[in-house]
Amino acid sequence: MVSRTSDIVGGVDPAQSFDKEALLRYGSANVVGFPTNPSQFTLSQDVPPERRRVIYRDVAQALVVLHSVYVDIVGLGNYGKRTDYCKRQVERWAKQYLLSTGEGKSMRNPKMLELADWLRKHIPLEDSSRETTAYAIGVLSNACQMCLSPGPKSA
Repeated sequence: MVSRTSDIVGGVDPAQSFDKEALLRYGSANVVGFPTNPSQFTLSQDVPPERRRVIYRDVAQALVVLHSVYVDIVGLGNYGKRTDYCKRQVERWAKQYLLSTGEGKSMRNPKMLELADWLRKHIPLEDSSRETTAYAIGVLSNACQMCLSPGPKSA
């Protein structure tokens, strides 16, 4: 996993406005095999709203850059399945929801089942038309920031 993450980060166009160090900090906190130093990482509920807004925006910008990388061009064509990304994600989410609810567990919410059906019916046609990178840093709880960082890189 370490080499895959390093390959992905290394394949990002240096001209892009992208904080590679932030992604590497995320990797070292969340990817098996990265050197870790938990005292240098923090994710706090006490992050002020204005800082949280910057973090969300920076994570979104990082995802845009990562998703714009063509896997074949940067030598990552052999990593993972190349087709039906959205379909696979929807099916995985729906399966996980069904397995975590029902008999002896939390009650199933009919709205969640409707959502799963709606998502299945609305998977974009371009789901398999372009092979680009996908990375699981799309939620704040998956993003790390260095506690000693000087603050937001953009405001």
